[in-house]
Amino acid sequence: MVILFCSWQDRSRCGACPSPLLLSTAEALNGAVHVSWVTESETENLAFRIYRDGEMIAELQGAGTTSEPQNYTYIDHYVIPGRTYTYVLADVDLQSKETKHPEAEVEVEVKAEGVTPDYNIGSAYPNPFNPQTVVPLNMAKHADVRAVLYDLSGRMIRELYNAPLSAGSHDLKIDGSNLSTGIYLLQIRMNDAVHVQKVALMK
Repeated sequence: MVILFCSWQDRSRCGACPSPLLLSTAEALNGAVHVSWVTESETENLAFRIYRDGEMIAELQGAGTTSEPQNYTYIDHYVIPGRTYTYVLADVDLQSKETKHPEAEVEVEVKAEGVTPDYNIGSAYPNPFNPQTVVPLNMAKHADVRAVLYDLSGRMIRELYNAPLSAGSHDLKIDGSNLSTGIYLLQIRMNDAVHVQKVALMK
């Protein structure tokens, strides 16, 4: 989806913006959302902030003052297939004043189709768990596998596995002995396929 706003034809509406935007896009690719935008110019622009569903998830450094177009991209890996997310950009000037751009809101659906028939990932069992749970992986062919556990704020807690796996059945074990009670996101990448599920640790 592409939103055009704050273009050079309409300076009366955005002349006070520290970073007039030519366009903003967001696209779901391989289990993540790629948010991109281009500025026509920037004046005392300290940073950009990205909001997802009303919550700030990232801040990127701005270009300060420049008359040259600038390109920016942020990749949001902490999304769940099957859900729809709304992204809004904001810029921050050198006095730390934030200006949101709700008129440039972008909505993205992350389709639940990341895992191909070559790979089948079962649900964690037991779930909730204490202190261990197992996720079955059934693979029709060899793949590079990376499994990472995140908290709900998107902070990486632990890398569980990062190596090739041969075809066959495997068990991915999660040991929560040193983790706090709560809900976590388990992201599993098999080559270019992505799977995310929630697991709950109850002590």
